[in-house]
Amino acid sequence: MLMDCHERELMGQEPCNTYKTQTARGLIIRNFFTSRMYTSPTTGKTYMAFYVTEAGKEYLHKYTRS
Repeated sequence: MLMDCHERELMGQEPCNTYKTQTARGLIIRNFFTSRMYTSPTTGKTYMAFYVTEAGKEYLHKYTRS
């Protein structure tokens, strides 16, 4: 999920939504995710979205290097 959300950010897609809140909980506790409201420009719907923090990006960088 962390990598999926990061790839979405890199490709300029809409951020991950809260469809996997149980998985995200552990990532939020470890400070790899932050959440905030997002309004989709295509649908106009507003939802809670997850964003990868710098700590999450550093973890992914280390994880993909090994």
